[in-house]
Amino acid sequence: MGLFSSSKSEQKKSSTSPPATTSTGQKRGGSGSPERRQSPPQTTASSGPSNATQLQPQYRPIFLLVWPSALFKAHWAIFIPDATDKTYKQGKYIHVAGSLDKGFQFEVVRGWDINKSRSRPGSPIEIGWVRAEYIQDTPTNGRLVKESVARDALEAFLAAVPPPTASLNSVSSVGGASVSIPTRVARTILTADGCDLGCQP
Repeated sequence: MGLFSSSKSEQKKSSTSPPATTSTGQKRGGSGSPERRQSPPQTTASSGPSNATQLQPQYRPIFLLVWPSALFKAHWAIFIPDATDKTYKQGKYIHVAGSLDKGFQFEVVRGWDINKSRSRPGSPIEIGWVRAEYIQDTPTNGRLVKESVARDALEAFLAAVPPPTASLNSVSSVGGASVSIPTRVARTILTADGCDLGCQP
């Protein structure tokens, strides 16, 4: 089974019983409260050959961060809250960092807190759910850590997407001095046929 895709039977079940939606999000630039649009996939018990009760996989939500700009195109990142943070404001985000003339590289920012960020994005937008087994929370002891090393399956999946290369095009035509995660990454997460991480979009 893929990292972002459920089995056909699970997809069929979810298509007949879509997750309940809520509307608790704030406008961009507000308090930074996540825009929760759906509930996690339901986990149900099933009996195996030995009649032992087993639970289906657990899931964790993933969000899209958007930093708007008056001069450049918006900067995007994928945000994964820590499993212990139920406010969905602390965790790590994944994006590409660099410059237009030198190119960009995959980067994970760990130990990030939306309330402590000097450059705050709009409210995190929920875009799906990923199996918890593919996400690892790396302790940072309260520090903000930036690195290009993938430490779990989700990070490795996103790191495999080629980042933007150096370009002689104007900043406005490419997307600004700090180019966002490629649009195809978000599209990959949101489309079932391209998913490989047990995703429930």
